[in-house]
Formats: sequence, structure tokens, C-alpha cells
Amino acid sequence: MDDSSAVSYTNRDSQGQNDNWTISSSLTLTSFLRLTTISYSSTKTHQISGGQDGGIRTTETISWGGQLSNVHKLFLINKITNNLSFNHTGSFSSNITPQNESKTLTFGPFIGFNTSIKKIQLTYNYRKTITETSPRTSTGVTLTTNNDGHNMNLTYSFSAQQGMTLNFLFFKNKRIKFNNNMNLSLILDLNNMKTQSKGQDPTQDISTLSIKPQVSYNFSRSLNGGLTGEYTKKNDRRLEKETVTRALRIWIELRF
Repeated sequence: MDDSSAVSYTNRDSQGQNDNWTISSSLTLTSFLRLTTISYSSTKTHQISGGQDGGIRTTETISWGGQLSNVHKLFLINKITNNLSFNHTGSFSSNITPQNESKTLTFGPFIGFNTSIKKIQLTYNYRKTITETSPRTSTGVTLTTNNDGHNMNLTYSFSAQQGMTLNFLFFKNKRIKFNNNMNLSLILDLNNMKTQSKGQDPTQDISTLSIKPQVSYNFSRSLNGGLTGEYTKKNDRRLEKETVTRALRIWIELRF
């Protein structure tokens, strides 16, 4: 636990006071379940400038995380996979100024899992963020932003050694080995974001779909190559506008 307080002065008419403290811990409940992190931090700033009281600004954050590992042993599915784990992280923060007050609840991820089936590695995460911003006046409007998304990553790796025999000049039955290492990956991401006030039409309503396949090949220590593709579709439902982006990148790396 860390507790600190500091007062700073910039000139005769301006001064600020900061109070900060943080507490964190971790806990292992069983050999399968582990509460990885739980922490709390608080910052308070009181600003006075030019003889005017700028008010107090306060920021508070609490965060947590947990992991459920070795799930394949619990549910006797080790014939399908030798690795299955789930994870969860979250945080809640509030920020208060003389003009506005905002609260943000973030899950990154709300639920996620990682598994491998033979040579295929699969990672999935569902994330969500909710932000509410309210003016500290009776005439203001409260805005709520919901942002949630899915992310999936598939990877496949292949490795083999091959070679060839040389029979010319100084090379008599000389065999040269080559490393064939190939990595395939596919990233899928879907994100939705909406901002609106209660009882009103959204001021922002956007969904984005992203697909990114990638192939990389390692022929030897001095020769690498790969191909990366990208397809992105952005749909602005409020403006009824759709944007599609396609890209393809081919790269070769030579090391001397």
C-alpha cells in the first residue's frame, strides 16, 4: 500500500494540492482459480489560479482480474485439447470536475478464453465499455456511450526440415538443410459503439468489422517472407454511410 500527498506551488497566484494512494493485492484460491489482481487508486487535485478557485478534481479507479486455468483437467476434455483457460478483467473509474462528472465501467475482457487443438491456437475475447458523462448543472444532458466488441485470433504453425544434396565442383555429396517454418493467422474483430442521451436519437452509432489474414514463411535464417491482407467494413448507421477498405501487403526480408 502506497500513500502519498504532495503540494506544489508555481507562483504566488497559483497552487495545487494532489493526494494519491493505491492499494493492490492478488490471491490464489485453488490450483485452478486465481484472482490475479485487485487494486484501488485515488487522486484528488485542488487548483487555485489567479486568485480564482478552480475547484476540486477527483479521480478514483478500482480494477480487478481473475483467471481460471487448467479447465481441461476439470471437465475431462484433455482428449480434445491440452490447454483451456478463461480470464476476466474489469475496472470502474469516476472523474469529477467542477463542470462534469463521468463514470466508466470497462471489461477487457468481460470473458475470454484461450485453447489449443493440436497445432491450432484459438483466443477469444468479449470486451465492453460503458461511459456516462453528466454536466454538473440542472440544464445539462447526460450522454451514455456503449462500446462492445468481439475479437478472435486463430493461429497455425508448421515446421519441417528439408534439404538437398549437391554434387558439383567442391561439393561432393554435400547435403544442405533448409528450415521450413510457416505461420498462418486469422484475426476477426467486430466492434459496436453507440452514444446517446436518454429518450433521444443516438449522436453516434457505428459498427466496424475487421478481417486480417496473415501468412509468414521462414525459409532459412537469411530469407523470410509473408503476406498480410485486410478487409475492414465500417457502417455508420446514423449517417447511413458504409465504408469498405481492402489492403494486401507482400513482404520479403533478406539478411546478409
